[in-house]
Amino acid sequence: MGSSEIFTDLVAWGAEGFLNGNPVQSAVGAVLFLGLGLGLWDLVTGAPIVI
Repeated sequence: MGSSEIFTDLVAWGAEGFLNGNPVQSAVGAVLFLGLGLGLWDLVTGAPIVI
């Protein structure tokens, strides 16, 4: 299992928590998606993300 598969599984797990109304599970999924997704965007494009 590669790192992209683990990332996909964790985000899917978080999305499942969101759909089931599990706040902890959905929060973990959101943090992983935003943190790793935005970090990857910065790495690939070189553009900083300003929030």
